[in-house]
Amino acid sequence: MSGIVISQAAEHVPGKIRRLVYLSAYLLQDGQTMFEVAKKDNEGLVFSNLEVSRNRKTARVKEAVLREAFYNDCSEEDFYFAMNKLVPQPLAPISTPIHITKERWGRVPRSYIECSMDQTITNSTQQEMHTNITCESVSRLESGHSPFLSVPEKLAEILGSEAD
Repeated sequence: MSGIVISQAAEHVPGKIRRLVYLSAYLLQDGQTMFEVAKKDNEGLVFSNLEVSRNRKTARVKEAVLREAFYNDCSEEDFYFAMNKLVPQPLAPISTPIHITKERWGRVPRSYIECSMDQTITNSTQQEMHTNITCESVSRLESGHSPFLSVPEKLAEILGSEAD
């Protein structure tokens, strides 16, 4: 959900943000919801494997697909470390349309880092999003959805170059 969060933050305080970096994240257009984009990603594992709570306020991904969806290229140790920290996610941010403007969010430079083996947001969906919304730079990691665990040095190198 971080793409939604950073987009809305840039809309609210664009002068305080030097650059947005979308790391295999949802880069949405004004009025879109994460659900809307995720459900069109037929190859992604998350949307089709959501378990919604009885009160319909939170959801979690079925345990049977967690490894493949989020940690497909991570070590067993990292997978278990991360899996034990997962909690149900609120549905409101996922189903609420994003509201961004060219005048505010649009003036903050954007970069996108594709994760080519991502099963959460597949590469074709990542490419569609950053093609529809101009990014100053696009980088590519040969990783799944959690490069901060699987290839942290390579991710740090890209992030460092974005900070220059």
